Amino acid sequence: MKRTRLFLAIFMLVSFLMIVGVQVFAAEGKTYNWKMAQYHAVGTMLDKVAEAFIERLEKASDGRINIRYYPGELLGDYIIQQEAVQSGSLDLAFTYPITKTNPKWDVLALGYVGWSAEQAEDRFKQDGWMFKIVDEVAAECNWKLLAIAPGGSAMGGTTVISNKSYDPLDPKGVKLRVMPAENLVTRYSALGYNPIMMPFSEVSSALALGTIDAAAGCIPQEFSVFGDAFKYAYAGMDDQTVIPFIMNLDLWNSLSEEDQKIVLEAADFTDDPDFGWDAWKEAIEYSYNEELLPWQILVTLDGDGWATLAERARDAEWAYVEKIVGKEMMDVVRANAPELPWGKTLDEMNYGWGKVLTTEWLVKRQGAVYNNYPPEVKK
Repeated sequence: MKRTRLFLAIFMLVSFLMIVGVQVFAAEGKTYNWKMAQYHAVGTMLDKVAEAFIERLEKASDGRINIRYYPGELLGDYIIQQEAVQSGSLDLAFTYPITKTNPKWDVLALGYVGWSAEQAEDRFKQDGWMFKIVDEVAAECNWKLLAIAPGGSAMGGTTVISNKSYDPLDPKGVKLRVMPAENLVTRYSALGYNPIMMPFSEVSSALALGTIDAAAGCIPQEFSVFGDAFKYAYAGMDDQTVIPFIMNLDLWNSLSEEDQKIVLEAADFTDDPDFGWDAWKEAIEYSYNEELLPWQILVTLDGDGWATLAERARDAEWAYVEKIVGKEMMDVVRANAPELPWGKTLDEMNYGWGKVLTTEWLVKRQGAVYNNYPPEVKK
C-alpha cells in the first residue's frame, strides 16, 4: 500500500513537472503572426527601414515572430493606419500621428526646438528626452512607441519654398500655405506670414496661379516632387519632423519581457550603417545636391536670424501647445531645448550635419550666401 502511494506521489510529481515544463516552453516559444504597414511608397527610405526591421525581428526571435507587411497605402492612408493600430486590427505601423487621434500630438511638431541632426537625435532616440514625452502621448492612443525614424526634416530641416524674394525676418504680406494644424497657423502668424491652410496636393498649382506666395514644411526629399514650381527655398530649420514606429499597446502588454526586449532592439536603428541616423544624413545630402534644380536659390540664416525667429515662434506656439498638453509636459521641453544660438555664424550653426548649408557649399552652388531678398532668377 505504501509502495502504491509512493508510486502515485512520484507519478504526480513527475506529471506536474512535465506540465510546468511544457507551459514554460510554450511561453518562451510562443509564435506570432503580425500585420505591419507604413504609408510611404516602395523603395523609399522608410520602406527599406520597415523591411530591415522585419528581417531583424524574425532573426532575433528564431522565426517565432512573423510579419505580413503592407507598404504604401495598401491598408489605407496614414490616418487609417494609425486608427487601425489603436483598435488592434493592425499590429504595427510607421505613421505620423495627427491631432485628430489626440490633440497632444502638437507637441511632436513643435517648432524651433533645435536646428541640427545631433540635437534631433538627442531628443528622439529611444532614451531621448522627447521620446519619453511621445511615448506618454502614444499610450493615450493605445499605442506603444517602439522607435522614431529621423525623416527628412530631422536632418536637413524644413524649408519654405516660394517664388517670391523677401526677408524671412520680415515676411509681411507673404501668403503661406501650411498644413491644416492650428499650431502651424500660430507659429507662422507670429513670424509675420499670412498662413493659409491647404492640402499638400494643391501646393504646386497654387504657387503657379499665385494663390499663395510660398509653402511651409517642404523637406529636401520633396524638392523633386515640386520640380520647377518654386524659385527659392528658405531653409529656416524651424521644424524637425520625425516618424514614430508604433505597436498596439494591448499586444505589447501581452508579450513577455524577453519578447518586448527583442522587439525594441529590432526597432532601434540609431547606429545602423544602412538605415540609422548617418544613413538618413546621406539621403538628405543627396536631395540637396541632386534634386534641387541648379537655378533654385537656397536662403539661410545665421544664429542671430534663427534665434530671432525662434523667440517669436516659441512665445506664441509653445504657449498655445501648453494649453493642450499641460504645463508639466512643456516644462520638460523648455528644460531640455537648446539655448538660442545668438552670435553663431552660419558655419557654427552646423545646420543638419555640416555637409550642406555651409558657406563653402552655398558659395560653390549658387555663388553667394543669401539670408534675405535673394536675387531674381528665371527658370
